[in-house]
Amino acid sequence: MTELIRNLINQNTVVCFRVGISLAFMVMSVICFSQANQCAGKPYDVNLKKVWIYTQDSSDFIQLTDEIRLRNKVDFKRFTGPQFAIVSSHNINKKEKKDSIVSHPVAFVSGGRLRVKAMFESKTKRRLFIRARIVLNPNDTSWLPSQEVIARDNRLIYDWRDMDRVFQESKILYVPTFLIRWEGSNDNLKWSKIDESFNALYVTYKRPSDKLKEISHTQMHISCIASSKLSPVPDSLEHIIVEEIFTNAFMNRNNKFPGIRRKADNMLLTYYKHKEPSDDCASSAKDLLKTSDGRCTAWADFFIETVRIQGIEDISKVLVHFNARNARATPKEKTRAIDILKNKVKDSKRISVSNKYYFLIKNWGDLKVWSMILIPCDVQYPEREQDFDSATWASGQNGIMGQGGVMNPRSIFDSHVFTKYGNRIYDPSYGIKSDWDNIEDFESRCLAATKGLILSVERRTGDTEFYFCVLGVNSPDQDLHYRQYQ
Repeated sequence: MTELIRNLINQNTVVCFRVGISLAFMVMSVICFSQANQCAGKPYDVNLKKVWIYTQDSSDFIQLTDEIRLRNKVDFKRFTGPQFAIVSSHNINKKEKKDSIVSHPVAFVSGGRLRVKAMFESKTKRRLFIRARIVLNPNDTSWLPSQEVIARDNRLIYDWRDMDRVFQESKILYVPTFLIRWEGSNDNLKWSKIDESFNALYVTYKRPSDKLKEISHTQMHISCIASSKLSPVPDSLEHIIVEEIFTNAFMNRNNKFPGIRRKADNMLLTYYKHKEPSDDCASSAKDLLKTSDGRCTAWADFFIETVRIQGIEDISKVLVHFNARNARATPKEKTRAIDILKNKVKDSKRISVSNKYYFLIKNWGDLKVWSMILIPCDVQYPEREQDFDSATWASGQNGIMGQGGVMNPRSIFDSHVFTKYGNRIYDPSYGIKSDWDNIEDFESRCLAATKGLILSVERRTGDTEFYFCVLGVNSPDQDLHYRQYQ
C-alpha cells in the first residue's frame, strides 16, 4: 500500500513538472512574439486622427464649397481642413466608443507641389518613424518619405513638403479614392501599417478663372469627370476641353441626357421643370444648385463656370432677342390678328394684345404666318396689362426636351441665352451644339416661329384663353438679334 502511494506521488510530480515546462514555454513564446513584432516596427497604440492635404503654393490649392441640405432648403458651406478625420464619440447609455470618418474632397491645379500633414495619437509612443504611400490607382503610386516624429502631449505630427516633385502635370483627373497608406517603424527599417486615409481627388488643367467667386463641389465634379479622358492634355487645345465637357455632361443625344446631379443629395438638375410662378426657376448658377431647376440664364452661367474651372476664360453668353426695328407689329398686323381670332372664337367678349413679341421653341406642328395657336397655360389671366408676361407659362406640343430630361419645358420666350466658345455654339438648356458660322442650323433645330404676338380672349362664359399669332417663320436675319456678353 505504501509503495503504491509513493508511485502515484512520483507520477503526479512528473506531470506537474511537464505542465510547468509547457506554461513557461508559452510565456516565453508570447514574449518573443511581442519582441519580434516590436523589432518589425509595429507601432502599438498609435491611431491616425487627422490628415491635411494642401499644396506648397496656396494658389495651386482649390477651395471647394459643398451644397448642404438644411431641412427643406439647400445652402453652401466651404470645406475646411482637416480633409480627413476620425472622430470618436461615446455612447453614455451603452458605455461604448464609436468612431466616425469625415472625408472632404480635395482639389489641386495640375503641376502643383503637395504638402501633407497628419496627426496621430499614442499614450505610449514617444518617438516613431512615419512614412506614407500615395495610391491613385494600382499602377500609379508614390512614397512620402520617412520622418522621425517626437510625441508631444501624446500626439505625433507628420508634416511633409514636396519641394521637388510636381503632382500630375498637364492632367485633368477625377480619382474617387485618393488613398494614403500610413506606416510606422521603431527603427526606420521594418515597417507596419498604421491606418489609411482617403478622399475624392480632383486635378484641373490650369488655375480656375479669377472670375469664379466660389467653386462648388458639383461643378468641380462635372468639369473634371467629363474631361478626364483627355489626360495628358495637349497644349493649346482648350477648345477640346470645352467640347468634352459639353458632350459628356450636357449634350442631348436622341432625347437622352447624361443627367447632372447635385453632389449633396443626388438631386437631378433640370431646365424649366416648374410651370408655375417664375420665381421657382433659378436665374443664376448658384440658385440653380439651390433650387435644382433653372432657366436659360442659369444653365448658361452653370456651363460657363464649369468650363472656367479648367482655367479657360474666353467663353461668353449670347442673348437672342428681337431686332427692335423689325419686331414691332404694325397696327394693320395687330388688327388682322384680332380679326382672325374673332372668327376663331365666336363667343369672345374681349381680346387683348401683348406689347411684347415672342418666339416658339419646337415643336408646334406645321406653322405658317397668321397661324393662331392655342397655348395651354397654367396661369389665370392677369388683372393688369403690365402683368401680361406672367401669363405666358405655356408648353409646346411634343417640344424639344430640356436639360434633365424635362418633357415639354416652357416653349415660348421673348429672349433666350446660350453660350459661345470660339466658333462653337453650346446651348446647355436644350443640350444642343452648332457652329456660329452656321447659325441658321441652330435656329432650324430649335425655333418653330421666330416672331409672334400673344393675344388673350375673354369668353362670355368668363373663361380666358391665350393664343400665339405667328408673324414670322424662318426669317431670323430680319427678326432676331444676337448679342455676346460676359
